[in-house]
Amino acid sequence: MSPRGDAAVWTACFPLQVVSVAVDHAGVIHAAATGVSTSVLTIASADGKLVWSTPIIGANAAAVAVDSSGATFVTGRAGDNFSAGSGAYFSKLD
Repeated sequence: MSPRGDAAVWTACFPLQVVSVAVDHAGVIHAAATGVSTSVLTIASADGKLVWSTPIIGANAAAVAVDSSGATFVTGRAGDNFSAGSGAYFSKLD
């Protein structure tokens, strides 16, 4: 949206349902989306171009957050086939 909120600056269409959005201090948009799979993506706010995107196999995203350094955090529900990466905060809960 424009600074006054009265016009779209750019629009984007994704083949997924966006479930959560967060904006960092630089205006970069961080989003979690679900569909056939779950994806986390960031979008440059100036032009709407995709900065990066990654799938999360075996999980459904519920929310996304971003910290002051621009790191993206995702919460949600993991399925039986979910495998946490080596940098995960928790890799297994018993």
